[in-house]
Amino acid sequence: MTERFATSGPAAPAAAASRDRRLVIVAIFMVVLCSGAGFGLSQPLIALDLERRGYDAATIGLMSSCSSLAAFLMGPVMAGLLARFGPTRLIAGGFSAYAVSLAVFPLAEGLWLLVILRLVQGAGFTIGWILSESLLNHTARDGDRGRLIGWYSAMFMSGMALGPTILMLVGSTGMLPFLIGAGIVVFCLLIVLPVRWAYHGLRHAHGPRPAGGMLGLLWLAPVGFVGAIMSGAAESIYFSLLPLYGLGVGLAESDAVILATAFAVGAIVFQVPIGWLADRMGRLSLLAAVMVLGLAGTLAMAAAAPDMWLLLPTSFLCGGAVGGLYTVGLIVIGDRFAAGSLVLANSLFIMSYTTGTISGPPTAGLAMTLWPPHGFVGVVVGLQVLGLIVLLAHRARAGKG
Repeated sequence: MTERFATSGPAAPAAAASRDRRLVIVAIFMVVLCSGAGFGLSQPLIALDLERRGYDAATIGLMSSCSSLAAFLMGPVMAGLLARFGPTRLIAGGFSAYAVSLAVFPLAEGLWLLVILRLVQGAGFTIGWILSESLLNHTARDGDRGRLIGWYSAMFMSGMALGPTILMLVGSTGMLPFLIGAGIVVFCLLIVLPVRWAYHGLRHAHGPRPAGGMLGLLWLAPVGFVGAIMSGAAESIYFSLLPLYGLGVGLAESDAVILATAFAVGAIVFQVPIGWLADRMGRLSLLAAVMVLGLAGTLAMAAAAPDMWLLLPTSFLCGGAVGGLYTVGLIVIGDRFAAGSLVLANSLFIMSYTTGTISGPPTAGLAMTLWPPHGFVGVVVGLQVLGLIVLLAHRARAGKG
């Protein structure tokens, strides 16, 4: 496949084109780091703010899911919005709406107004998410796609970890943390503006669009989208329920929380090596290996409980495997789709991921209620087995083709 990166001028010398490419990649990494920090700060901040206002846990949980719902709803319309408004106005509008809605959140009164603000935040975040991922895949070459996306995933997870750290330092009361969150989002926009010309490659690049719209895309690369669903479901299950699982098997509360930290560290550390491997072996073989690794880690976690010293490395392993599902899935999408359908494909990828984040925790929570505490493990194992079945079926279909 030929390189699909559009330089800043049709006759740009090779050195200038290489410099421009590096500039765009660094900008994308900075945007995703800051976006992750803003998202990682706003999620617990808003939950704490709502708790102080007297809302119950169920309402707070539903409010937290608004960002995933907004991401899911944005998916089908992103390609149309890009064509109508262009990338510069679209991403500027998205980040601006995100920043303003976050800054005014503590001043808003009434549940429905708060819901609207959460949906606006989710939609604004999703615009930057889809366009930046699409641009990275558009910029990547076949020989370095894995490494670039591995670093991208690691940067996002690092930002997610940075957000709560900022909140711990500044506190969760008053306007200050909301203004800091809004400032981080504005900084994302300032990073994008100097390389906005690169985003126009997504609008004007030419490539075949498959028949059947999103269903056609799903048929062309099912394992990439299945990887996104699995990643969204497993990641949200682990982050929301792993501490409860730790308490259920007899750990102290502080130790149970540390399990989630070990999971997050694994999700950061594993992505660059997984991306490096993706450039040196078959993508589907690597995806299968990541699924098997996650399955083995989850089963080992159940066997290790309640030994804290065994639960820590198994949680770390599970975090790496779950993060790897997203990384390899996104690499598969970049391999499979040309620029003409890349934004649409990336939108479907994020819709698949958010389908997992919306459905995963309630399903695992119900399973834990019916089979405490191991229902959590049962759902994750079942998810991984189902993913392996889909992957093997796809390989068999491809072999017959």
